[in-house]
Amino acid sequence: MRPPRAIYVCIASGPSLNEADCEAVKEWRHAETEETRRVIVINTSFKRAPWADVLYACDSVWWDRYLVEVKEVFKGELWSQDPLIDQSKGIRRIEGARAPGLGREKIHFGGNSGYQAINCAYLWGADRIVLLGYDMKMMNGQSHWHGDHPSGLNRGSPLKDWVPQYRPLAADLKFEGVTALNATRSTALDCFPVVDLEDALCGSFLPEAALEM
Repeated sequence: MRPPRAIYVCIASGPSLNEADCEAVKEWRHAETEETRRVIVINTSFKRAPWADVLYACDSVWWDRYLVEVKEVFKGELWSQDPLIDQSKGIRRIEGARAPGLGREKIHFGGNSGYQAINCAYLWGADRIVLLGYDMKMMNGQSHWHGDHPSGLNRGSPLKDWVPQYRPLAADLKFEGVTALNATRSTALDCFPVVDLEDALCGSFLPEAALEM
């Protein structure tokens, strides 16, 4: 059984992600409300949202590079799927599998941390998921707002291969009654309704109309 329902924002690292959008999510997250609101920040985007509830990064090599810096500024939960993760350092591990679509008992990989964070949000009780920074395309020669990962980390971002993997995920979320909205400023994902961030956060959206844009 999944936990009580909640609204999640997943903040990825696409080049269109800016500080103003992160600040808007921060204000939404900390507003007084009866809703359960949570934010998952992905990989190096913790630098723009150190106040998030969860930091998710799938690769142990990323954690090896950033864990000291993360612990200086980030106070939320730390999660990964990597079997090589040293859980004694405070990083929790979630089970995963190489399978298409939505994982109902464990996350499905989808080739990237952004996909996995969406699946985490589902397993943790989300009934609405807002995507931010999910560009899935290059902008001004960059695939991330922070530029390339440092030497030694995986710099490959096969964006065109990742995009179609999200389509069965989107279909499965819809089947499960979970609303997933893409509030990314500029995105190549074609399987989630694209809406303004403000509308996505407050719930004033029309998914069917957004899909026709």
